Amino acid sequence: MNIITMDVAKEHLRSFNCEEEVTIDIYLEAAERSASMYLNRAIFYNAAALATAKAAAPAGLAAATAAYDAAILATALIDNKDQKQLMKDVADADFRQEQMAYVRAVRGIVINKQITAAVLLTLGHLFENREENVVASSIAALPMGVQVLLMPDRISMGV
Repeated sequence: MNIITMDVAKEHLRSFNCEEEVTIDIYLEAAERSASMYLNRAIFYNAAALATAKAAAPAGLAAATAAYDAAILATALIDNKDQKQLMKDVADADFRQEQMAYVRAVRGIVINKQITAAVLLTLGHLFENREENVVASSIAALPMGVQVLLMPDRISMGV
């Protein structure tokens, strides 16, 4: 579920064509995820959703720890050194990803006007430049305003 409504997204894009909603939804989700990843924080619609995620985070981390421990124990059953190392590497990567998800949830943020603006800028860029090759037009990077808008709420990840 997106934190910015379809109505707000369509208004921003000046697109009131219902046939484009699937495309808009895909780009909106990508824009929101991009903002969240840049911020190193999960973004929530309201304080109640943030509180719920924070309350659930320790159980999620405990489950990830148990899965990691089981995966490491399973590597002991493998005789092939390369396969054993590969399984350990995958388990380590999966556990790191779960740790980062935990930190993002615990350090989550309720969406604000700056985050909304950054997501909408990214959405507009993705919507307007949806073709892989642009003919007779310059190819532009994501708007720099996005980073400027998100920087005040960005946190450093140190897991």
